[in-house]
Amino acid sequence: MTTVVPAANQLIVTSTGTVTDGYAEGALSERIAAYPDLDVLSCLGSSVAQQTSTLTVTIT
Repeated sequence: MTTVVPAANQLIVTSTGTVTDGYAEGALSERIAAYPDLDVLSCLGSSVAQQTSTLTVTIT
C-alpha cells in the first residue's frame, strides 16, 4: 500500500508491504520518501528530468 501526503512543501510517500525474497523474506517493510512538492503551474513551461529525496527503509 502506498500513501502520498503533502506536508511543509514536501510530498511524503509511504509504502508498506512484505519482503518477498532474499534477506528478511516474509518481514514487514516500510519505505518513506520525502520529495519537494513542485508547483505544477511553474513547471508547465519546462520539464523535470529527475528528483532526489531522503529515503528511509525499515524492515521489521
